[in-house]
Parts: sequence; structure tokens; C-alpha cells
Amino acid sequence: MGGTGPKPARAAPGDLPPVVARDVSCVFERRGAGAAIVALERIKLEVHDGEFLCVVGPSGCGKTTLLNLIAGFQQPTSGEVLFRGRTIKGPGAERGVVFQEHALFPWLTVRQNVAFGPTVRHLTQAQRRELADRYLDLVGLAGFSDLYPSEISGGMAQRVAIARALANEPEILLADEPFGALDVFTRTSMQRELDQIWQRTGKTIVFVTHSVEEAILLGDRVVVMTPHPGRIREIIPIDLPRPRSALDQPVVELARTILALLERRTEARVEGPRAE
Repeated sequence: MGGTGPKPARAAPGDLPPVVARDVSCVFERRGAGAAIVALERIKLEVHDGEFLCVVGPSGCGKTTLLNLIAGFQQPTSGEVLFRGRTIKGPGAERGVVFQEHALFPWLTVRQNVAFGPTVRHLTQAQRRELADRYLDLVGLAGFSDLYPSEISGGMAQRVAIARALANEPEILLADEPFGALDVFTRTSMQRELDQIWQRTGKTIVFVTHSVEEAILLGDRVVVMTPHPGRIREIIPIDLPRPRSALDQPVVELARTILALLERRTEARVEGPRAE
């Protein structure tokens, strides 16, 4: 794909943003006499319609916790996370999730895995098949519908997982390091695939990664987290044409900027992100 590619549609002015985190903190109490663990501290964040937002930071900075709060798998200790202006109190069909591991059902075929959500929603067999085949075609797996997870590669399994999340037709896709376990060649291919899926569908995506390079290659904005406790150090806009290459000089320069932010001492606290 050349140039910047089609830009996903944005919500009309005045629409409520898909996700807002208002002064969110998350503390995990430890059993016994151990001190509580502060996973997130005073997070303020707004996710824009149709954007690809990447969250990057070191291990233990609360990236996955933030994603879990948006997914509704956990609740904040203080503050609130809202979806379209309503407090998130649990999981919802409008928020699809792709995990670090594909978590496919081994006893179901590829098509049956993708159709699982529509099956739970009691769609007709024809509707389930149409949705499954549509999204398998979108991720380039139309010819693998009748295979089982054990018969496909790890990269293909992650594509099935993405298709399964999209088949529920969520408003927002949440991804927790979905390419972290893949080899470098498969990971590069999957990054290109996801970038094209985002451009074709216009979905809002929140993507957690350890890789600064991956965040720059995929993101419209990159949220840079501090080490424990997790706070937003800065939000970096990525105003570069797509597709992007890790060898592009602007990508290399942005990577240096973000790595420098990640290497700053934890004690250098900030009150909030500099850029939105």
C-alpha cells in the first residue's frame, strides 16, 4: 500500500469519545504484611474515535492493567473509566479483546472459532457463516476455514484470534501484546496485516506493546508509561505516512525520543501528559 492510505472515519463532532480514563489509580493489596502494589497512578487519558493508540512501557508499568480496566476485566481503585460516557462495570460486546496468546478452542475449526461470538449471540447459521467467512477473508485466511488450530502456524492462529474478535463487530479492539511471542519475520508480517485491517475497517484500536518500534510503526499516538508505579509520562503523536518502515529515518528518530523518555528516572514525576 502506498502513501498514507485511507483514513478511518472519525465520529461526528459532539459525539462522546469511546474511552475516557479520569484520574484512574489501581492498587493491588498483597496478602500478609507486604505493602500494596500500585499498578496505575492518576491516569488521565482520552481515546479518539478511529485512532490506533499504542501504549508502551517497561514490564510492570501497568500497561495490561490499563487494558483490563478498559475491557472491564478489572475495576479501578479510584477514578473511573468510561465508554461513551458510561462507567465501565464489566466486559461488553462493544469492546473486543485480543490476548497475548491466541486462546483458540482446539476442538473447533478455524471458522467455528471465529463464529463463536455470533453463536453465543444466537445468530442464525447462515449469519454466523457469513460473518466468519467475511473476517477470515479480511485477515487473509479464507482458504483455511476447515482446519483446526493445531494445523496452522502461530501467526495464522493470531490472525484467527483477530478475526474472532472482529466477528463480534465491536466498536473498539483492545490488543494486549498479541505479537509478542512471534518470530521477527512473522511479527513484521502481522504488523502490516493489522495496519491494513485498521485502515479497511476504521476500528478504534488500543494496542499494548513492549516494543517502541512496533508502537511507532502502528500508532497514531503513543502513550509512554513510567516504570512502577505506572503513570503517563508523555503522549507522542505519530504524524508519519503509512506504511512505515523501521528503517525510515523519522521512525528511528522517534524511537530514540521515546527510549530516552523510558530511560528517565522514575523519580522524575510529571503531573500529566504533555501532548494529546
